[in-house]
Amino acid sequence: MRLLLTNTGSYPRIGEAPEQQEVRRTLAARERGDKTAEDLGAAEDAAVRAAIEDQVRAGLDLVTDGQIRWYDSISHLAGKLTGIEILQAGGVSVGEQAIIGAGAVVLESVPAYHIAAGVPAKTIRDRRKKD
Repeated sequence: MRLLLTNTGSYPRIGEAPEQQEVRRTLAARERGDKTAEDLGAAEDAAVRAAIEDQVRAGLDLVTDGQIRWYDSISHLAGKLTGIEILQAGGVSVGEQAIIGAGAVVLESVPAYHIAAGVPAKTIRDRRKKD
C-alpha cells in the first residue's frame, strides 16, 4: 500500500522573515490606496509559488496553494453564502487570526490574535495570553 503525502492545513501566509511579509505589506498598502488589486494578486501569486516549492522540496505527493488567498476561514466561506454580507469600514482592519463575536459591529481595528465582541465591538483579550 502506498500512502500519498499532502498538506491538509493552510500554509503560513506571513512568515517572520522580512521577505515573507510581502503579502501583508501589499495588503496594507492596498488598504491605504497605495497599491492595486493587481499588486495584491501578484504578491499572493508569489506566496503561492513559494508554498508549492516548499511542499515539493519536502517531498509531498499532493501539493496545494496553501490557502494563501484565504484571509480567514470565516469570511472566505461566509462571503460565498447567499444572504451573508461582510462589510469592512475604511481604515478598520481585523488582524491575523483575530476572532470577532457574532453580531459584532467593528468600528475600530482589532489586533492580530485578539477577541472582540459587542455593539460596538470592544477588544476582550489577546488569545495568546492565558488568564
